[in-house]
Amino acid sequence: MSVKSDLLFQTLAAEGLTALKQTLVVGRCIHRDGSDWEAAFGDVVSYRAPPDLALHSICLDKYFSTQFLLPNTALNLPFTQLIEQYLQPAVEHIAWQIDSAILSTAYVVFPHFTDFNVFPGGESNIARFLAKAGKQLAGDRTLILSPKGEREALDSGKAVYGFVTSAAHCSAVIRRDALALMTRPLKPEAYLKESGVEMHSAAFDGLTLRITAQSDLENDGTAVWLSVLGNIDVLDRDGGLIYYQ
Repeated sequence: MSVKSDLLFQTLAAEGLTALKQTLVVGRCIHRDGSDWEAAFGDVVSYRAPPDLALHSICLDKYFSTQFLLPNTALNLPFTQLIEQYLQPAVEHIAWQIDSAILSTAYVVFPHFTDFNVFPGGESNIARFLAKAGKQLAGDRTLILSPKGEREALDSGKAVYGFVTSAAHCSAVIRRDALALMTRPLKPEAYLKESGVEMHSAAFDGLTLRITAQSDLENDGTAVWLSVLGNIDVLDRDGGLIYYQ
């Protein structure tokens, strides 16, 4: 690929990482650890995590990825339109994968709210859930509401502030230091480098992203892959509460 193309995909990697940070919902609410040190799938890496900066080790065996075709005609678009039309949807898919993996981990390891009110006209279950979470979880915590949880909160008649919404089937309160999202740029595969595939990685603020591009002559464009190598680590099994709806 040309120098111009190399610069384009290097810039797209940086723009994609910025968009990923902004698009993540649950991933913004927990501890993140990412660097520009490359790793291979299955590598075990060590890191320090709050609150006591203890040393943890984790296997990088989760691979979040998506791909899209960038037509040659798209290269004539204004850069902001190119990002909005092609890069942003791919980033949103990556963010959804990461958020889903975090909530799946939370669902398995954290206690579940079971103190439901079965009597009509009594205190709403979402209010009881929030009250219990408030008593059990101190510190920097985030309320994550599912669409159903958000409707329940609005219907309860009580003001609920500072929450984020997720497309999951459960609501949760999670302390920032209860889970960790570990990411590393995927180490370039030798056979890809030899075949002229272009690869660029970006790392910032505890997140990493790799972009891979290869000419697709048959479809008159460039095949582009976005990928994040990582895993979710559990730091405190009592650091969250799940409300399944």
